[in-house]
Amino acid sequence: IFPLMVLAAGIFSSILATFFVRVRNGGARKAINRGIFTAAILVSIASFILAKTLFDNLNPFYATLAGIVTAVLFAFFTEYYTSTDNPPVRAVAEAAQTGPATNILMGLATGLESTAIPILIFCGVVFFSFEMAGLYGIAMAAIGFLSITATLMAISSYGPIVDNAHGIVEMSGLSLEVAEVTDALDSVGNTTKAVCKTYAVGTSVLAQVAMFSAYVQATGLSTIDLMKTPVIVGLLIGGMTTFVLCSFLIKAVGKAAFEMIGEVRRQFREIPGLSVGKANPDYAKCVDISTRAALKGLFIPALISVIAPLGVGLILGAEAEGGLIIGNIATILPMALLLMHSGTAWDNAKKYIEAGNLGGKGTSIHAAAVIGDTVGDPCKDTAGPSLSTLINVIGSIAILFATMFVTYALFR
Repeated sequence: IFPLMVLAAGIFSSILATFFVRVRNGGARKAINRGIFTAAILVSIASFILAKTLFDNLNPFYATLAGIVTAVLFAFFTEYYTSTDNPPVRAVAEAAQTGPATNILMGLATGLESTAIPILIFCGVVFFSFEMAGLYGIAMAAIGFLSITATLMAISSYGPIVDNAHGIVEMSGLSLEVAEVTDALDSVGNTTKAVCKTYAVGTSVLAQVAMFSAYVQATGLSTIDLMKTPVIVGLLIGGMTTFVLCSFLIKAVGKAAFEMIGEVRRQFREIPGLSVGKANPDYAKCVDISTRAALKGLFIPALISVIAPLGVGLILGAEAEGGLIIGNIATILPMALLLMHSGTAWDNAKKYIEAGNLGGKGTSIHAAAVIGDTVGDPCKDTAGPSLSTLINVIGSIAILFATMFVTYALFR
């Protein structure tokens, strides 16, 4: 009952936190942060009261609090590496002064660097929560991490809303002052989207740690011996699936973009008056291309996420499947952080230049930043967030077919 009550308290805490999201000094970003901190503090207080009432000791509360603190820290460090107010994004923008190559390199370096502290925090919460309450403690850390989901979902929704508002302002030809306001809000929206994506992947990985424990119990394994060849093979395959999935997703975006550009060029050639604004484009055709490309591009990655765990488990056995899960956990979080933080840093570096810094729009510096942003979009909007689904599918299949891996595996 304690986990359910914590989640319920989290919902009410998120509702109350909305009353603290008011734009005062500091603008939208500080208002959003105020909402996150308020929700975290309120659910922490509620968790303490519940644990004090239901348990003889406060160890479950400490594990839950560790999850809550981790969620806040993930948001803080994501903002640090993706906001235009901080040095990493400004360094990416300044790198555009020497062309798109250095802009891309600096963004990639920023993403690589951004994996370190969140993963150390993640390791700390797993270790601490297990010491507090064993496997139940890890599960409660995941519950604490999930408790402010409503707040994080709300700030994620903020991003697309201001993005579309900025697009409407640009297409309708409103004044420069209005465009500057929506441009600043859009930059904050990019960061909030990155926060939510990081949070989603972190939740999935933390839940996968708990699911791995459930898998070990379901298969009756007492240990997973890394000296065994099948386990090493499973571990390497688990790590490899992360990279292969990202490859297929990024290529799918590239193919869709190629087809979309071809269609746009065709319309400019064949629709009279379109190039001078006297005719409307065929939007439906472009939407159709995008929809079909998305469905087709997801087919092979979805197949991989199902075939990999089934193949390893049925051929190499339950212990090798455990290795696959470990390899998957070890690679998904750093890869997701790299892709999402780099992509958002490239996007906001472009926004920083468009705000009038380093020469502003229409310069070669801005053109270099636009190229970086184009590289970053499939990373932060497609490949990175999709890893959350991959790890959930692999963990679910491992538990569902655990008995089969023990009984029917070729090398058991």
